[in-house]
Amino acid sequence: MSPDELTEACWECRYRWNRPGTIFKRMWDFKTHLSSPYRLGVYLVYNPLYGKEAYKKQGMRFGLRRNSIKHRLQARSTS
Repeated sequence: MSPDELTEACWECRYRWNRPGTIFKRMWDFKTHLSSPYRLGVYLVYNPLYGKEAYKKQGMRFGLRRNSIKHRLQARSTS
């Protein structure tokens, strides 16, 4: 699988996971989300938030900030 194919597969999985119909289907688990009104509320509030955050993180490059370990190690080796 090429990197582009892997990226497309990740997008497709996240799209399917965050669809309203899928969220609604997962909501009906009486052992977890419907075990109490509080848990149901947390589930319903958290899912849209998770979808937005996952979308923002897609394609993010990790470890390339100025305060990353890699950057600090490179700075030490040049000095």
